[in-house]
Amino acid sequence: MRKIGILLVMVLICAGLTAQNSKITTGVLSIQDRDYEAAIEQLSIGLSDLSILKEKNIPKGYINLAIAYQNASTAEATRDKYPDGLLAAYDAYKKAYEHKGVADKTTLKAMENTTLFLKNAIYNEAATAYNDGSNGTDEIANKEKFIKASKLFKAACELDKGDYNARVMQGYSNLMLKDTTSALASLKEAITMYQNLETKPETPDANIGSAFIQSSLLNMYQGNVREALDLVSMGKKIYAGETEGEKKTTENLDRVALAIYSQNPSLFQEARKSFEDAIKANPEDVEIKMAYAGLLSQREEKEDKDYSLTLYKQILETDAANYQANANVGVFFINEAAALSTQMMSDNTSEEQVAALEKGIVDNLRSAYPYILKAHEARPDFLEWVNQLVNITSYVPEHMAEMKKWTDLQRELVAKGSKN
Repeated sequence: MRKIGILLVMVLICAGLTAQNSKITTGVLSIQDRDYEAAIEQLSIGLSDLSILKEKNIPKGYINLAIAYQNASTAEATRDKYPDGLLAAYDAYKKAYEHKGVADKTTLKAMENTTLFLKNAIYNEAATAYNDGSNGTDEIANKEKFIKASKLFKAACELDKGDYNARVMQGYSNLMLKDTTSALASLKEAITMYQNLETKPETPDANIGSAFIQSSLLNMYQGNVREALDLVSMGKKIYAGETEGEKKTTENLDRVALAIYSQNPSLFQEARKSFEDAIKANPEDVEIKMAYAGLLSQREEKEDKDYSLTLYKQILETDAANYQANANVGVFFINEAAALSTQMMSDNTSEEQVAALEKGIVDNLRSAYPYILKAHEARPDFLEWVNQLVNITSYVPEHMAEMKKWTDLQRELVAKGSKN
């Protein structure tokens, strides 16, 4: 009886071994019959206990499971059943490679062939998720799309170590998820990969141009000013050609540099040349003139402040209603009047000087009036402009008749709770 019992256990074990290994075989046959759902079920059972599988069947089972998931998740009839099928395919693919050392020649060939097809399927699915998230209106649903895109682009990067575009898109996906650290890391990696290419495209890749622009912006936001400017310089060297795409990339990189300079007055001498070159190249560009004028207006030197005024007035010559330019010119004259007023109140100011200073105050407020009025017309509920109009009409003789009008509006806005 004891011998029969031992024999029975051995028979049962052998039966289990045979059954589980046979599931790998039937799973492969199901793939050949294009019955991918059956294949997923059979292969999953076959791989449920690796300890009783033949060694060669482990990588064989996993790579075929990857193939089954890939096809089930991309076929129109079954893809809705496997929304995360490509990630499951990638997981199975990785496990196949973990056991590559015991794979037979047929399995090794299947693994080699699967790499590119799976990578392309994953990249396309990631791009679809990213675009859906970018175009959607439901914030929660959009976030889920970007999470999916990030995972899939990461898998695409791992499947193809040389695909810098997948890294760019992974960076953008993380950026949409507000993970700027991961986004910047991916973009930098993509840029480095592109720079290290032995043979670069005849026309520089536009996606890498975007990576340069976004990386420099992210560094600027993080306060890494020098690194941001270095990226601008590197990008401009790559995109120094004459195609429309290269010119556009260079122009956008220049704008990033100007934005950096406008926010960092300590780099003024470096900034001056960049702004002057940019204005010379784009004499009608309002944004460049506006940024440069804003930077100059922060300077202590009178010639720089005067030049900022010149730039603002140039903008108004072609765009008389430009809100920011009108506001800044008006504020320029108000600040000049305020400086004279401070001087006039000084104990060191003689009576003879007071009269000249008073005239200067009135002249500057008179000059400010039309610009502050334009700013008010653009933003009629902005209390600060009304405050300034009250102040101006209390000083400038020819506008004193309007003082009541502006004082009444001032009371009305204060009562309404308008804020500066």
